[in-house]
Amino acid sequence: MPDAYLIDLSRGPVLPADEDAGGGGALVPLLDDLLQRLPTLAAHTDELLVGSPELGQARAEEAVLASGLRPSTAAVSLHRAGAGGDLALTQAVFGIASGYRRAAVVVGVGASPPAMVGADWPESARWRYTPTAPAVAAGFCALRAELDQDRINAEQERRLAERNAPARGRLAIGPLPGEPVGGRDRGEGACTVWPGAVEQARPADVGGAALAVLAESELLRAEGWTARARIASVETVAGDPAATWHRPVDAALACLNRVQLRADELHLVQVDTPCGALPLAVAGALGLPVDQVNAYGDACDSGRAPGAAAILSLLRLVHALEAQDQRFGLLLTTSLSGQATAFLVDREFYL
Repeated sequence: MPDAYLIDLSRGPVLPADEDAGGGGALVPLLDDLLQRLPTLAAHTDELLVGSPELGQARAEEAVLASGLRPSTAAVSLHRAGAGGDLALTQAVFGIASGYRRAAVVVGVGASPPAMVGADWPESARWRYTPTAPAVAAGFCALRAELDQDRINAEQERRLAERNAPARGRLAIGPLPGEPVGGRDRGEGACTVWPGAVEQARPADVGGAALAVLAESELLRAEGWTARARIASVETVAGDPAATWHRPVDAALACLNRVQLRADELHLVQVDTPCGALPLAVAGALGLPVDQVNAYGDACDSGRAPGAAAILSLLRLVHALEAQDQRFGLLLTTSLSGQATAFLVDREFYL
């Protein structure tokens, strides 16, 4: 079965969420820049996958025609509550691994997510699952991992201090253009609604887009492209949204078991989440030091572009592995619907 190789990662300008016009403003410029870097990619791209909580199918098709991709390139818009980029990334990996696609461009667009609380839940979901606000699920995660307020606050402050330190800043990708550094809100909207739960820092929503290009090995050899990493394993786990923030642990273990890799063989883990307790919970569940999880920043200290968050987290992870010259990294993504996906990234491979 062919592997999916990551050949390009980039990000567009980040805008305040209320100025991004549904998230589509950065889409075509990002594709234009990509085709300037890889001019032969347009002739080989089979599919453009756009992950966004809001952007529709028509905008994806317009992007193909406006960007210089072949008019025959399939355009697909994928979305779900509070996410989208991870869903598009998963479909691209499976499309290439199955031999159905040779190359795919994945774009995550950071539009604001729709609400999924209370009366906003569809009737078909209300009778099967617990209608739970993200803040409640975040508090439940902290309780289940036995994390208290002081521990979470101290860890987030430590990450902020390390991120802003000159030595770390030279290696990390740093704040995205327009990101509010340290712009967390402990006031209105902080989650204290679960009995006994800790207060969670709330990241600011931002707009914009991020992009990843995946291709099969034969196309890489034919075009002379350089692969930055190989997606070695993907696993998705779903369940009741009340346990949303614990699903990444289950996905991580399933992803590692698929390739018979132990957690202690991982060098870095990147968790895409606005929940301040989750990186600590993942580190504890996998038996890893906390400085190996989200070591190069996350949504809690830099703002979150919901649709683009998974690809931005992949960008952070790959950059960190390259900076430290390490092999294995694990990306964990979450959505408000109770689903989590794990991507195992491997930087040592033979084409």
